[in-house]
Amino acid sequence: PSDAAGGGLLGVLSGVWWGTKGECYSIEPRGRESWSCIRYAGSGGQKTFTLWPDEASGVVWWGNNWSMYLDMSEVHAECDRIRWWDNTHDGHGTSRFVWWRAVGEEADALEPAGAW
Repeated sequence: PSDAAGGGLLGVLSGVWWGTKGECYSIEPRGRESWSCIRYAGSGGQKTFTLWPDEASGVVWWGNNWSMYLDMSEVHAECDRIRWWDNTHDGHGTSRFVWWRAVGEEADALEPAGAW
């Protein structure tokens, strides 16, 4: 398997992440070519999204019509933060939003079977 789909990047992305609005995201493998991302809202709702790694361009796509992406080199450089960019990002703009890795007991409490 490839580095992105097979383990390298997935190993960095897998786990629980916090969004800036207090929402929680859990990233897990869905197969060899994509990953599942489940968003848990504080109100008890949840929604599942698909993330698509694209090694040729060095990004992971997300959203309707692949409208957002993360830069794999950024994730490897700072593995406790994910910045999602608009598809129109030119390398100098601001990110759409940021996720922060949940760690230790915080991550354990937020696992999908956890507090939501």
